[in-house]
Amino acid sequence: MAQFLIQIKYQRGVGEKWSNVWRVEAADLFTASAAALDTLAPALAIFLNPSCQIVEVLTSTPGVPGAFISAAEAIVGTNTGSGGILPLFNCVKVLFPLLGGGRPDLKYLKGLLTESNSGDEQVNSDVLTGIISGFTTLISEMADAGATLVDNSGANYSVVTPQSAIQMRQMHRKRRRSP
Repeated sequence: MAQFLIQIKYQRGVGEKWSNVWRVEAADLFTASAAALDTLAPALAIFLNPSCQIVEVLTSTPGVPGAFISAAEAIVGTNTGSGGILPLFNCVKVLFPLLGGGRPDLKYLKGLLTESNSGDEQVNSDVLTGIISGFTTLISEMADAGATLVDNSGANYSVVTPQSAIQMRQMHRKRRRSP
């Protein structure tokens, strides 16, 4: 089994864009891409407000230029949190601790928090429970699809631990080249 990178690209409106990168172990690039398109991307829609969408799924082989599959998508978020969506720099930090110890992998969920599912700088407990349930199911479904979610060292994801404190995560900035 080889490792592949899956970059899920998100968008809200016209100008707000961000992405998350996932690592999987799969038999080949096509298996990893199929799992990304059929399982991973649709499952991540539950963690997005309807004003946000997944616009592209890019599956690639690390260290091999030109070995990638890119697919344009238009998967609209299905999260039912009411109220106004919080700015995208307010996000939920999700840890994927490794059973063998070591530093956990982490992902930041943007486009999920609204005024009704957060308060006092904390994520509501029902949202945290939904994150645990959703990612636990996703880990299992990805393994069934032949693309096991792993960390950089190849250790399988098995445990999900969302943080209750709302995280402040800066959006990417365009950087000027230095002269």
